[in-house]
Amino acid sequence: MTADRRLAGWIAVLCLFWFACFHHTRDWNSASRLLLTHALVQHYSVEVTPFVAVDGVLVRDPPTKDLASPDRRRYFCDKPPGQSVAGAAFYFVLRSVGLADDHPSARDLEASRPERLSLRRTDQLLTIATSGLAAAAASTFLFLMLRRWGAGTAAAAAAALGLAFASPWQVYGTLYYGHVLAGFLALLSLDLLSRAMEGDQGNLSAFFAGVFAGLAVAAEYTLATFVVSICLVGVVIGIKQMISRGGRDRGSAATAFAFLVGGLAPAILLGYYHWSVTGDPFVPAYRYEIEPIFAAIHAKGGGIPLTSIQPNALRELFVGSSIGLFVFAPAVVWAIPGIVLLLRDRFFLGAAILLTTTTLVLAIACFPNWNGGLATGPRLLVPALPLLFIAVGWAWHRAIQSGVGRALLLLTAPIAIAAWILNTAMNAAGARKPFDVSIAEFLRETHASPLRERHLGDRLLSAFGFDADATTSLVVLLVIGLLGAVFVFRRATRQDV
Repeated sequence: MTADRRLAGWIAVLCLFWFACFHHTRDWNSASRLLLTHALVQHYSVEVTPFVAVDGVLVRDPPTKDLASPDRRRYFCDKPPGQSVAGAAFYFVLRSVGLADDHPSARDLEASRPERLSLRRTDQLLTIATSGLAAAAASTFLFLMLRRWGAGTAAAAAAALGLAFASPWQVYGTLYYGHVLAGFLALLSLDLLSRAMEGDQGNLSAFFAGVFAGLAVAAEYTLATFVVSICLVGVVIGIKQMISRGGRDRGSAATAFAFLVGGLAPAILLGYYHWSVTGDPFVPAYRYEIEPIFAAIHAKGGGIPLTSIQPNALRELFVGSSIGLFVFAPAVVWAIPGIVLLLRDRFFLGAAILLTTTTLVLAIACFPNWNGGLATGPRLLVPALPLLFIAVGWAWHRAIQSGVGRALLLLTAPIAIAAWILNTAMNAAGARKPFDVSIAEFLRETHASPLRERHLGDRLLSAFGFDADATTSLVVLLVIGLLGAVFVFRRATRQDV
């Protein structure tokens, strides 16, 4: 186990380093969350009014228009608060030691202009400390979880690196959104629940699983599907155990109760946040969008409008050329046999992953903005990626044990590597592609722009006196990532011998 922990440490270092290679400009989505982080620490308030309005009047060009306002005098972040609250904890520490700057007030019209606020060092540090750290930790925990369940070292390491490099997970590990944090918290919750099922401090593990599940919802509302799925799977398992044991199973009931009690505190805190913004604990800030386009959508359905399933959404989410999951994370195809195998080998895990993914996809397909707007891959599906890569890793573990399986792995490995190159190129290009723009067009235009975002490849070339054009700097970045991945994977394969 010591060798596993040592390798897990290398995975964590490599992944965190990789996510720290990128620094993106602000967009409305990230800016809204950043404003709430600053408001919590600078003003001890959930109001972001001081950063966007003067005397209750919204400035002409605020840092973001992803804002909510019930009365058009007080303004709030319109997002779930989880990412911002996590960032506030790090911001408090960084600000205390002089590494992070205060956010300028809206009264300082020049300093608070959006273009002046872009690429701030404070934004980068907060993104690395939240999204970057959570993304790296998810890959690390994924490796350790698969090893604990008996997967080979190489298969577990490949799954961890596949999540971090060859999927949109790497992109959202570099943005101040809530998707990665929510996915990491869901993974932690699932791990603790699996321990509870195995009798490892069952009720205590289930309690903290409930805490993390509730926090995941506070980071991304769509992960309410995870909580519902866990409860439904728990009911099925409880019924099976009652039938097999011929009576009531008090152990399962106690585990379920501990999970629900654990989720109660995050639910109460989230309700209190909603009440502070909208006056109703069950109505999120989305209900009072200030941007007319968003307001037309979110004014219905208590702020989160769901319609009937849109068939084209299902197609585009999986195989669409613009954001399709199998385009940006083709390794997820292995999750299909992986889930089947898990349903046989570890029913709880397989059922939880299957039901969570299914309900999340259906919920997204019922949402008017199902394509995620400016995005790399299916943005709203990103929180489910760590769960899907559990199934991917389990399928790879079983495939290695047969000649046919090894042949299939060799055939699909180049496709996964191509996905890594694609996601890295998208990340280097700014990550946020309009849905109606093709991947090729987006990459061509952004990489050709003199105002393109810079990353570690650019900085290294510039440090050595070379002209850092987009293609060369991307190649440098890819070589660095490849060397790191090969180093980790070689250690994993040696451990399997």
